[in-house]
Amino acid sequence: FDPVPPLRRAATLLDRHFASAGIRIDTDLPPSLPPVAGRAAQLEQVALNLLSNARDAIEEAREAGRTAAGHITLTAWVEGGRPGDPAGGAAFIAVADDGIGLSPDVAEHIFEPFFTTKTE
Repeated sequence: FDPVPPLRRAATLLDRHFASAGIRIDTDLPPSLPPVAGRAAQLEQVALNLLSNARDAIEEAREAGRTAAGHITLTAWVEGGRPGDPAGGAAFIAVADDGIGLSPDVAEHIFEPFFTTKTE
């Protein structure tokens, strides 16, 4: 499936929802990317989770008294030609925010299953 539509749906849905908190989501998505294997609904859920985490980081920064403009960017692109890349390249997505960032002790655990910084 083309991964752009589920990414766009997630960004559009949350952009409307986050607007009341003064948080804007910008997208930098190409018209299409190479097809990816999997389910569109799962990719959309991943994007929703990443964008929600970015919102939480912005809110934490504001609570800590830091200036957080409330800006999130969802980007997708294709790279190819490197050893190990599938034929035609690989699609990547990234979410960036102006939140508080990760401390080094948190960053070393981000790929552990079930790791969270949430207290609830």
